[in-house]
Amino acid sequence: MPATGVKSFQTKNVEAVNRGRQVTRSRHLEIVAFYGLLATILLFAIPYGTVEVWHKSLLVLIIAILGGFRVTDCILRGSFRIGEAITLLPLVGILGLATAQIVRWPGYASSISLDPYETKVFILIFGGLIVVGEILYFYTNSMGRLKWLVCLVIVVGVVSAIFGLLRRLFLDHQFELLSGYLQPEQGFAQFINRNHFAMLIEMSLGLLLGMLIKGEFSEKVRFVGWIFSGITMYSIIASSSRGGLISLAALSVFAMFVHIITRNNSSLRQRERRGRIDASTRMTLQKVSVALGLCGLLLGLIVVTIAFVGGDAVVTRIEKLGGEVETIDNTRVNRKLIWNSTLDLIKDKPILGNGFGGYAAAIPAFDKSGGKFVLKQAHNDYLEILANGGIVGFGFFAAFGVIASLRILKNLKSKDSFRRSCCFGAAIGIFGVLIHSFVDFGLHIMINALVFVVLIVIGTANIGEPSET
Repeated sequence: MPATGVKSFQTKNVEAVNRGRQVTRSRHLEIVAFYGLLATILLFAIPYGTVEVWHKSLLVLIIAILGGFRVTDCILRGSFRIGEAITLLPLVGILGLATAQIVRWPGYASSISLDPYETKVFILIFGGLIVVGEILYFYTNSMGRLKWLVCLVIVVGVVSAIFGLLRRLFLDHQFELLSGYLQPEQGFAQFINRNHFAMLIEMSLGLLLGMLIKGEFSEKVRFVGWIFSGITMYSIIASSSRGGLISLAALSVFAMFVHIITRNNSSLRQRERRGRIDASTRMTLQKVSVALGLCGLLLGLIVVTIAFVGGDAVVTRIEKLGGEVETIDNTRVNRKLIWNSTLDLIKDKPILGNGFGGYAAAIPAFDKSGGKFVLKQAHNDYLEILANGGIVGFGFFAAFGVIASLRILKNLKSKDSFRRSCCFGAAIGIFGVLIHSFVDFGLHIMINALVFVVLIVIGTANIGEPSET
């Protein structure tokens, strides 16, 4: 072989070896970023749902490090493709708006945000959540990875539910120090607030219900799944969270209604092929009627079950529900008073809002309680988004919701039964959170926000044919 040929062969061989090393390093970075992120979410579910400042700071730091692995992987791959860029684009718009809110524009005495520091904190945390979503989108490229996400949501929810029930039965009665620190009158499981616990469990329960209803599993798996569903459902009732109970009823009815409407019907498909539109319409109306009737029965059964299982404590809290939306004087704060104050705040700056994270600084000027109470949240995330980000900010979130909904509808038509079932479960869990967010602020808690991101990825990720990792 000529000398030039030998050199050419050696050069190609070296290049092949280098490419192999790059692929190996890229694979290692991928494993660290993906599974490291899952482990991080699992661990940060433990400390009260991650509410302390140092908890949040450490979490954002870890996410930034994992994001660094993701960037390094991009460099090794020689590709800077963003996972689901179109889906994440409206959320990047939120970051852009928040950044604009802390800038002191020419001709203005101050920035748009009334609390620039909290807006900067929002940028860091929300930016971290976007990084989490991008990492999960990019690396959830097989059914095997999707199963890991599903297991994560279920494990976090079921373990939290079991701990909450054990704490209620044993710990709060036997360890006074622990009881005092975790506030048994207000908290549940590892959470300081029972409503935040309920929102986490709604996501796990919704995913379980959807998979059990639509999925094709063995009898043993289904039996264990229904046991887990029962545990999570009972834990919501035991927590006495009124928002959780409302969401529990809503997501259960939603699950049944959508399942009946989307259930395969061979007779309907045959009529559609024959062009019998009238028969098809009648069948659709029949499905809707049956779904509404069964949903009504299910709702009644849920109400009776909640009252029976929850006992006097739950019934008493439900009876007080009317007081939260009734007009009262300013001697006692309730949700209607907070919402009315928030509406006045929204009217003051309807376009760009008062700055993300700036609600607590802005609301005192509109507080109808006369300053007797310190308001930090609107107890309605939709109103708070309007108050903080205005119509522009709400529009970005709405755009993200539309894109995510279209992706979920697409995945519900997947040929793979597991993909369809976990997508359906994710939709149920997301629906429960959307209902609960009308009366609470559970997504402000980091672990809830993280699990919600995972749930969205489960429902919207674009995955090809099933394969092993």
